[in-house]
Order: sequence, then structure tokens, then C-alpha cells
Amino acid sequence: MHVVIAPPPHGKNRASRARTGEPSRCNRGISKAFLIAFFLIFSAGFSGSAAVVLKDTLIVKIDSVQVYFPVGKSEFDPAFRGNGASLDTFINRANGLLSDTTVVDVQSYITSSTSPEGSESINNKIARRRQTSIKEYIDSNLDFRKRDVTFRSHIPDWDLLRKLVAADESVPDKAEVMEILNTRPAKINEMYGTPTWKYLNRKFFPEMRRTMMVVEYTQKVQVEVMVPDPEPEPQPEPEPPLEAAKAPEQKVENAEPVIEPAPRTEPLQEEEPEPKTPFGLYLKTNTLFYPILIPNIAVEWQFADHWSASLPFYYSALDWFSRETKFRVLGVQPELRYWFKDNMRGFFVGAHASFGWYNVATDGDYRYQDHKRGSPALGGGLDAGYKIKLGRKENSRWGMEFTLGAGVLPLHWDKYYNVKNGSFVEEGRWLWIGPDQASVSITYLIGKARK
Repeated sequence: MHVVIAPPPHGKNRASRARTGEPSRCNRGISKAFLIAFFLIFSAGFSGSAAVVLKDTLIVKIDSVQVYFPVGKSEFDPAFRGNGASLDTFINRANGLLSDTTVVDVQSYITSSTSPEGSESINNKIARRRQTSIKEYIDSNLDFRKRDVTFRSHIPDWDLLRKLVAADESVPDKAEVMEILNTRPAKINEMYGTPTWKYLNRKFFPEMRRTMMVVEYTQKVQVEVMVPDPEPEPQPEPEPPLEAAKAPEQKVENAEPVIEPAPRTEPLQEEEPEPKTPFGLYLKTNTLFYPILIPNIAVEWQFADHWSASLPFYYSALDWFSRETKFRVLGVQPELRYWFKDNMRGFFVGAHASFGWYNVATDGDYRYQDHKRGSPALGGGLDAGYKIKLGRKENSRWGMEFTLGAGVLPLHWDKYYNVKNGSFVEEGRWLWIGPDQASVSITYLIGKARK
């Protein structure tokens, strides 16, 4: 490349230009020539051309959704904290990627965590039931049935609690809490009942009761790659120039996998949950017996997942507003129940035994009582019922229970005239087959709620 700098044309002499302040034409010519030379030299280095090609690249992506559970529940509740909307949005995205032909591999897992209350074994069971609940909901809406879904657990998720506490400057005794979480996190339960515990329970524990569905998938995408054209080979003299040999296509290695962050669902505020313990203990009373003046009380204990034992007591020594009408009883009706849900709500079935003494008159000519006051009624049967919560609070301690049962009850009775000191009439026996249990009971959880 040659750069030619032309001499300045004739005109004013240098002295006159210097006096008038006019720039030298020689200097201006040199400046223009310098810029032209610089441009030509600079552009010469980029005189070659480059081609743009598309290359297949595998990118690893992650999508996820997390749902939350109220304290004491493992059934998926779409209405709780926007769970339904979050999961349905996730399912729509997942259905899209499953039908995407560029997706070459899909792996999924469900991870669950609990808050620290309760024993390790119970928390493990609850976490697994929550995972199963989410899996069943997703299977009904998403084609994952033929794919392996791995279950993972973080019980409790101490890392999450540690991060939440570290980011909150309002935690009471924060230094002590962080020391416990960094050394022996399970000791946090020893703070139960303190203001610090109540703050953690209200602010952070609800965030730990979550289950997350994660989908990792590999997608094949095409990216633009700049491939420079090959330089022509030197041509020998004086032979005619040879055609530039085409250089072999350069291979572009697959780019490093790019992991995209999963969409994050912002947690919503929830009411302060009740504290929990590994069992549930309830007091109950059957309202149907109060109109006939039979006070009663029952204790029900949930001793295992889905199982409870109930023991009601009935006693009355009262006349029903007159001597001729009375329902005097002393009885118990122990019962074993199976609940279809694990939080002692909803439907249940049971088996019961009946045992009791009685002295009954219904304003007629006769009254009946167990034979010689030593032959109480003794029988048993089956029952079914349904329980609901009372109150707006999700973790309300109050509930109402409806039960109806039937069974067999052999009766051996003595018949007397229904007057004061009425004489004996006869002895009789009767095998009752039919309804033997009915209740509309008010229930109250005593102690602490079950995890």
C-alpha cells in the first residue's frame, strides 16, 4: 500500500500566513494524508471476511414450583397460599417442554421439608405424604406417569431457616439462635414457649412447610458461530496461481451448559399456626343426649397415622321432668377408627363395642331395667362419620363430628310397673339388631396440635 502526500500549492508565503493566523496548507495536507494512511492500514487488517454458521448446543435448564402446607396437614390444598395457581402455571410450562422436540432429556424430583416441631420419624412420614399428594395431583394433569420421579427430603430444612434468620435483624436473641443453627440445630426446640420461639414459629416455620417439584431438562438449541474464511495459499512464481484450497471446517465444541434459574414463587403471609406435638388428643361431647338429660364426655386419641381410639362415657341418674319418664344410664362405648385423612378431619369408619346399665321408662305403664342390675347390655357394631372444623382459622382447635352406627345388642331385662315402688312384672330377653350409635359431637383439641 502506498500513500502519496502532494506538495502544497503556491500561494501566500509562510510569513503572511503566520501573521494572519491561517493554518498552513502543508500541515493540513499532511494531516489529511496521515488520516488516509491510518484508515487504509487499519482496514487492511480486517480485509478478510467471516461466515456465520449455526451449531447445535445442549443447554441444561431447570424449572420448579413450590407449594406450601398448613401445620398439621399433608393433603394438597390448591386454595392455600395460591398453591393451585402456582402449580397449574408450572404444569402448563412442563406440558409445553414435554411436547417440545428440542428437549432431549427430562429428569424430575420432588423435595419436601418440614418445620422443626415433632419427632424425626413423624416429620419423615409427613414429608413423604406431602410428596405423594403433589405427585398424585401432577400425575392427573401432567404426562409424568411413565417417568421416574425421585423423592428427596430436607427434614427440617435447616439451611433455609439459617438463611431466613440471618437476613432478619428483628429476631430476638439472634446471636444465640444463629449459634444453635450453626452447631446443633435440633436444640432450637429447647426454646419452645419463649418469645424467640414464638417469633420463629410465626415468621419462619410456615416457609419450611413446603414441597418443591423440580424438572431438569436438556434442550438442543442452535447458536450463531463466527467462522473466519481461510487465507489463500501463497502462489509460486511464475506458475499460474492455484485455486485457494478450502480449509477444513472448524469444529465448535459444545458450549458449557447454561443453567437458568428456576422461577421463584414469592411466599405469602399466613396466619400464625398452632404449635404441634407427635399425637392428637381431643375432648368431645355428644349433643344429642342432652335433650334427654344424659351428660356425656369422650376422649379420643390419635395414636398413629390415620388411626384413633375413642372412649365416651354416658351417665344420668335423673328423671326426665317426671317420675314416669326417665333415661337413667351408665355406659361406655369404646371405638377404634380409621381416618381417610391423617389430620382427623373428613370421613372415617370405625368399629365399636357397647356396654352399659340402664333403667328406662317412657311415660307408659312399665319401666325396664337390666336384669337384677347385674346383666348390662353388651354388644358391638360398625359405624361411619364425618368431621369438620369450626371457626375461620385453618388450625382451629374446635370441630364438629357426625356419626351413625349399627350393631347387635343382646338385652336381658326386668319389667316393672311404672309407679313408685312398682312391683315386678316379668323377665324378658331381646336381641336388638339395628342402629346403636348416633352423635352430633362438639370436639376440642387439648394440648398441642399434631404435626
